[in-house]
Order: sequence, then structure tokens, then C-alpha cells
Amino acid sequence: MIFLEDVKKEFKGNYVLKGINLNIKDGEVYGLVGRNGAGKTTLLNIIAGISKCSSGTCKVNNELKPAAGFSYLPDLPSFYDYLSIDEYVEFLLGTDYVGEKADYIKALEKLNFKPSAKIKSLSRGNRQKLGIYVATMKNPGIVLLDEPTSALDPVGRREVMELIKELKDGGTTVILSTHILADLEVVCDRIGFLNEGYIANEFDLKSSAVETECDYEMNITGEEINDEFIEKLNTQFKNFTVKKGFGVGNVVCKPKAGIDKNVQQTFLDEVSKLSCSISSIKKVSFVNLEELMVEVLTK
Repeated sequence: MIFLEDVKKEFKGNYVLKGINLNIKDGEVYGLVGRNGAGKTTLLNIIAGISKCSSGTCKVNNELKPAAGFSYLPDLPSFYDYLSIDEYVEFLLGTDYVGEKADYIKALEKLNFKPSAKIKSLSRGNRQKLGIYVATMKNPGIVLLDEPTSALDPVGRREVMELIKELKDGGTTVILSTHILADLEVVCDRIGFLNEGYIANEFDLKSSAVETECDYEMNITGEEINDEFIEKLNTQFKNFTVKKGFGVGNVVCKPKAGIDKNVQQTFLDEVSKLSCSISSIKKVSFVNLEELMVEVLTK
């Protein structure tokens, strides 16, 4: 659990944080949103124990300083560039790496890394991906991620969101700071809007979600979800946009503008007749984070 009470941070007479109150539960994914310079990184540094708050209380698992099982990836991670990727991982893991070297090499290759490549040769996106990997490779109990996907392409972002989902499923607590609101919608339980030194508002993406009559998520099993299959759905259901969702065997179908309830029901009836095996079709609840962010941060 991460607990902050009236946390303030002052730099040369200027209070960046003016009274932060947070209570993040074990196993929760908490999104942190705010303008540039709002103090998100400062807040993460305090939680990580890198920086001390000027006043107030910050506890991680009832301790004033983070202990074992805690990991923090800053927005600009630093590496020993002269090392190769596998040398760097070995340096971090020590004897654990020696005993499970084959598994770690396999994991690196799965991320499209050449283990023998020098870190200094990596692109910004791959350096960020390496940082995410080493920050989570020991399945820590708490992970802080500061803008972890800012340099990644859509495929890399998807991989990171899947990783965060896996961490959550394993009981890891995650704080995710990002400007990419679509990522927050995918993985977060709650979102806090940091504005003018305070958490101006919080939204529970489950209880605060606005239900619609026209967004459906299909969880399909028994058939590989590939581009050909998705194109088939788009051709058959022209009133809907069909695309691959997050996770294995997941397709998201969204109606185009002006579709009424009768057409939606017909869509559901037709989908149920497909030859593939459908485990469930459920209505998606969502909240427009962009509109909420503008509303909260411009009050």
C-alpha cells in the first residue's frame, strides 16, 4: 500500500506540491495525469525515496522508505552504455542471472534485443523498452513508471500495456504517469489529476465510467485473431469498426456514427452466428479521459 497525507514539496520558496493525499491499494494500477511541470515526477521521486517531502507523511507498505520488492523507472533512464545488454542484466541480477541465464537471454530475444549488442547502440525507444524490462524482471511488489511509453511505437506500447496487465494479475501495485490517455484507459483502476499542487480529482474507471449503448467488446476463442480475420469482420459488418484489442483472443467492435439500437442488436445477432467460438460479448463502459482532463485542469 502507498499512503500519502498532506505531502508538500518546496523548491526555493516555491511549493510544487501543496498537499497531496493518496491511498493506493495493493495490486492497484493508478494513473497519474497532469500538465507538464505539474509535479508528477517530483511526486514519484518522493514515493521512491529519492527526494524527501518538505512536510507531510509518505509511507510505502507502512514504512517511511521503500524496501525490497520496489522498482522505479524514471522518464529518462540511465545505463552503463559501455556494457552489452546481457552484461548489464547480469550486473543487476548477479548470481540470479548466472543460474537462469538461458531464461533471461530468451526473454531479451523475445523483446527483439540482441543480447550481445552494446547499450550505446540502442535507439531511444529500445533504451526505454530495456529500462521497462529491467525494472520489472524480478516481479517487484511495487512499480513506479514515469512516462514509460513516450518513445515507443504502437507495437511497443502494446507490449508494455500487456506487461502492466501481467504485473497487475500477479498482484503488483503500479503507478503509471503518462500523457497517453489511451494507455490509462487500458490498464488503470483509478486515475488522479494533479493540478496546482493538489490531486484535483480522482476517477474510478469502473464506477465513474459512462456506459454507452453502442460499444461492444467481443472475447473470441477457438480461432486465431489475425489481420485476415479482422478484415473479414470489417467487410461483413460495415456499420462497425473492428480492430484487435489488448490481450489474446480479443476483438473490439465499435459502431460508426449514427447507428441506432436496432442495428446494434442486429450486429449482435449476426456475430453470434459466426463459425468461430465466442466466449462472451459484453458492453464496454468507458470514460472520455481527454474531456475529463480538460475539465479538471482548466477549472
